[in-house]
Amino acid sequence: MSYTAKDWSQAITKLIQLTSNGTLTWRFTTDYTEDTWEVVDRAFSATYNSTRYVVKAIRKKHYIDEEEFYWVSDAKLEIYKSPSIMEGEMRISSSPETPVTGRLLSAVEASFAYQQGALSGLLDD
Repeated sequence: MSYTAKDWSQAITKLIQLTSNGTLTWRFTTDYTEDTWEVVDRAFSATYNSTRYVVKAIRKKHYIDEEEFYWVSDAKLEIYKSPSIMEGEMRISSSPETPVTGRLLSAVEASFAYQQGALSGLLDD
């Protein structure tokens, strides 16, 4: 048995809600699994119910032929847990490509900018 696209969409939507209402606090991170086929532009991490979530802004090469390519931007969600049989944590899953992951990244970036006071000093009279 495996999770469906609908399951992923519901779970990611829940992360968006938790982010929007301030339940999740996202921090900039470099602690994630690297993939040789993608470049990570930025990544954010939050923990909820003993599970660490990492949302990443990534770029992947899309090849036109053997030598020519262009970059495709996307968002990716990874889920990390600490299995009881070992110390530390491991990635247990990655989201499939879905538009809702991009919406999560946007919500996380907006929340992070607010936490960092991106507009402070500009809105004060």
